[in-house]
Amino acid sequence: MKEETVSCTQNMSKVEHSSKNRLNFIDAHFFSLPSQGNVYTLTPLTDAKGFTKILVASLQRKVYCLEYSNGRPCIREVPFTYIPGGAEIISIDAVNRSVIQEDFIIGITIIKKDDGTGQQSHFFNVYSDWDLNSDSALDVVSQNCHPLELDFVPYHLYHTKTKIKNGWETVWLLSGSDNCIHLYHSDDESHSYQEMDCSESFPEFTNMTDVTLWMDISYSSDNKRRVSATCGEGGSVHMYCVNVESIPQVTASHTVSWDYPAASVKIFDLNVGLPVPKYLQGIHRFPKEQIKDAESPAHIIVGNTLESCFIYR
Repeated sequence: MKEETVSCTQNMSKVEHSSKNRLNFIDAHFFSLPSQGNVYTLTPLTDAKGFTKILVASLQRKVYCLEYSNGRPCIREVPFTYIPGGAEIISIDAVNRSVIQEDFIIGITIIKKDDGTGQQSHFFNVYSDWDLNSDSALDVVSQNCHPLELDFVPYHLYHTKTKIKNGWETVWLLSGSDNCIHLYHSDDESHSYQEMDCSESFPEFTNMTDVTLWMDISYSSDNKRRVSATCGEGGSVHMYCVNVESIPQVTASHTVSWDYPAASVKIFDLNVGLPVPKYLQGIHRFPKEQIKDAESPAHIIVGNTLESCFIYR
């Protein structure tokens, strides 16, 4: 490791001396947690202005927000209610339902052990509210909780959209130890969140054979099709093409099986790109951007626990 570090430093030095635009890494931001997290305890949250915050949860109840304030990084604890002492946070996810205002919904799953009996209870806490008079919508949301008791151990918590009678709705998908993916949506009449049958909106998730460790969904630009992917504890990777013009129907599927768990899966396309930073423009020559298709095919990358990542094109 020392040899690699020295080599990297020497190469960096050569690059700096051979170019007028020297590399200048100004700041590196990090902070410590009171206890470790897991692969499910970090999520981004974008506000109405387009700025992204990062929510990081530790296993022992505390949730932190990493954001920029007045051009400087700021880290603060967000006091979420209904997370009792002794509980452990398993997963967290967040979404802003609005593009013109802050309408945050944050989901947190927890496990609580009873001190007397030693039995575990599981909860899915949904935090949502919006107050125009509040200085921080995130602080208001963290105090408005709707807890749902679960009869399974929660794993990956994921939000996506689905088509309903009145249009599109943001819903929660939660994988569990019962080999199922559960669907939760907001009930406007009762001002609460309830579980609903997953087979109608997401028929691809009705016959899961093992615990789903990760899921990802990508819609086409016209919202008529979607690609769904899941990976499981038993090593199975499922990929689906679904037509969602009227009633969702699976039009194609493919399954790959490994001898070890597949930990994560992500759908991407080649239209996703980042601009070249200014400090690199004078150092490296990059090929000119090519004209990209309006709808490029989806690719899937799978992260395994014992092997390198695999990309399916």
